[in-house]
Amino acid sequence: MCKKIEYKDRLIKYLEVFNAMKYKYTGISSRFSIKNKLIVSAWNKQVKGVSPDDLNEMARDIVKAIYAACHSEWHKENKYKYITPQFFLRQDKMEFWLNEYISNHHARISRQSNKQRFV
Repeated sequence: MCKKIEYKDRLIKYLEVFNAMKYKYTGISSRFSIKNKLIVSAWNKQVKGVSPDDLNEMARDIVKAIYAACHSEWHKENKYKYITPQFFLRQDKMEFWLNEYISNHHARISRQSNKQRFV
């Protein structure tokens, strides 16, 4: 295991939320924990120098990114094998799926407001 885990309580919570979301949206059970060196290393790299407030915002963004990825056809076709905690701790992947979430969310809102306008 790594020497020190930054924001250990937050990492534990992140893994609990990740495992629950993956099961809820994909039906695939996962049991990732802080015993995984790759996760701890990716976590420490991602949160290094991050303030607690910024960490809260990052957590909200990761949750949205996980939601978007779990609902994507690409991940479904690949049997969700890339949906792992360390995948979303990569800044490029988290931002990509966060942008997917935002664009899909805005599209849904736009469709709903168009329906209401014409009703």
